[in-house]
Amino acid sequence: MSNKFQEIYLDINKILLSGVNILNISSTLKSISMDLKLLAINGIVQAAKIGTKQGQSLIALSAFLSDLPLTIAPELEDLERQSIKMSKSIIGISINIRKLLVKNKIIHKIDSINSGNFLNGNAYELNSIGGLMEIKRRAANVPFIDDNLKTSIDSIVESSIINIEEIYLFLNEISLDIVKLKNKIDRIRRNGFIANYMGSNISIESSYLVGGKSSFNSLVSNIKKIVDKLNNSLDSIIDMLAHSENILNNVKHSNLIK
Repeated sequence: MSNKFQEIYLDINKILLSGVNILNISSTLKSISMDLKLLAINGIVQAAKIGTKQGQSLIALSAFLSDLPLTIAPELEDLERQSIKMSKSIIGISINIRKLLVKNKIIHKIDSINSGNFLNGNAYELNSIGGLMEIKRRAANVPFIDDNLKTSIDSIVESSIINIEEIYLFLNEISLDIVKLKNKIDRIRRNGFIANYMGSNISIESSYLVGGKSSFNSLVSNIKKIVDKLNNSLDSIIDMLAHSENILNNVKHSNLIK
């Protein structure tokens, strides 16, 4: 029986590791909106020096780009908050499994002291609410077990059932968190696409300049680098979410916790 809980525990720890990595990536991405803002401001300053029609167009494009971080920043902050929430749910499962492991050992210890009279040779599964209730029933019907021990068994069984119910709640919460994170990533990625699109327009407008092209070429190149970094980080998060989702589905359908 303990081996089953150990198996879940190892799987949940794998998800926890992914959750921590996702949280770390989400935290580092928060600086991207400020980086874009600084690039856009620099573009406005450079465009203002030109004083031509192209300069006015570049000012307008750079100003639009400078507004984009106002949209991206809240999304990135929310990505971090959602990652924190998912990590807490994963930790909640891990804690409940550790508690079940301890109670599992206590029940087996009590049973061994009493010559296996209420576990019936491990016939009842301690990961099952039905199995736990059967242990409680059998303990109540064994005449030579004193009332204090019966009360202790009742308490262990009832608290174990609560642990299993909480594990199910956390499993469902993590599934919802993964869906929300995926949707959040799609929105952030769209903002990255817009930033690249604005960079392309700046590149086109600056190509008509007689001088000062290099500063705008550098601006466009830096925008692309930032968006590439953003997309690479989001791809990593998506991969980790997919891995976590697979493990989560395996745990849910494995009947290890019933």
